[in-house]
Amino acid sequence: MDTTGMSEEMLKLFKMMKMELEKRTTTITQNVTDTLMRSLEDKIQPIIEENRNLKIEVETLNRKIKHLENMNRKNNIIIHGVKETEKSYDDLFTTIKNTFKNINVNIEKFEINKSHRLGRKQDGKTRPILITFTSQQKRAEILKHKKQMPQQTYITEDFSKETIEVRKNLQLQLKEEKKRGNIAFIKNNKLIIKEKSEAEKRKRKSSMSPDNIQRKLSPQCNTEKITNTATSKMHKIDAFAYMKK
Repeated sequence: MDTTGMSEEMLKLFKMMKMELEKRTTTITQNVTDTLMRSLEDKIQPIIEENRNLKIEVETLNRKIKHLENMNRKNNIIIHGVKETEKSYDDLFTTIKNTFKNINVNIEKFEINKSHRLGRKQDGKTRPILITFTSQQKRAEILKHKKQMPQQTYITEDFSKETIEVRKNLQLQLKEEKKRGNIAFIKNNKLIIKEKSEAEKRKRKSSMSPDNIQRKLSPQCNTEKITNTATSKMHKIDAFAYMKK
């Protein structure tokens, strides 16, 4: 609007009206925006809630699937490195039976639910053998003797790819804990750690009991010699106190 020729008083009034109009426009715009956002949130909120519930259901189903998969694998083992010479199921059973005979374990046909080579047959490649036992006892017996397997052959448990990755990472942590002197092992895909007491750590450092050794300094090389006879002084006082002197 052209304000030329307006008096100073009219000009001030015009500016005040303009500011008021802008203020009201901003207020109206904000109110309309808030109303639209509330309406939009009311419509979106059920969708957000439904999506959250679906995610929870999917996670629950995934856990159940993993549990079922692990249950299906609990009676399985995999033999690696055994030459592939069989031409029938009976031949395969004979191969398996002879393999277990090498580790002093006898196996009968009724103790195996199913067995087969994994993957497609390829020249120059030995496929591993997957075996499903009818009982966990036989599987446990074989795993107990698996260290007796001949060279170039070995036995592993049947884990899913996800479990293999988890256990691979746990193995690294396991080594670190053992380096620290802790008792550690993997159970149910979890690392179990038991810290040794101070008494156990001292016992590990010493190959003989302090009550049964005598330490003397050799004047020639200034090194400690260990003998198996105890001095009368050691019998009279606390052995650890004696060693600290």
